[in-house]
Amino acid sequence: MDRRALLAGGATLLAGCLPLRGEPAPPPPNANYPRMLATIEWLPDEPGYRVRMTAGNRFTPDNTGAVTVVVDAQDYRRVAWVGSAGEVSTPAQSFPLDVGDELVVPSAERGTVRVVWESPEGDRSVALDTLDRAAQPTATPTSRATSDPQDGGGE
Repeated sequence: MDRRALLAGGATLLAGCLPLRGEPAPPPPNANYPRMLATIEWLPDEPGYRVRMTAGNRFTPDNTGAVTVVVDAQDYRRVAWVGSAGEVSTPAQSFPLDVGDELVVPSAERGTVRVVWESPEGDRSVALDTLDRAAQPTATPTSRATSDPQDGGGE
């Protein structure tokens, strides 16, 4: 009886070691692109967004055609952060784009913000980081005391 249990258990263990049938799935088309983690912050005094690269790979002309920041609000904005000559008109900074670099994108109101990478060939693009408009906190009005000594009110 122990022999049967041993054989059944051994067959189960060996099943995981057998080679896979068929060809492995190809990687997704955008698998080879630099990565970025960005901090995206609304600046009400500007008004606009500050986008700061906080982690990720260095973006160079060898691995990047352009990095743009898109603010999808009522006044749609697309600002080139870096880009090769001819692909993006007047980028905000020259290559490389690295951790610590930041960009301020003017926007009259809050919207969805995307940092978009484009391949050097210009045939692929991917959103590296996104701040959805729905995920952003809304400003709440601050209540003001009814009796303010500076404007003559008070007790």
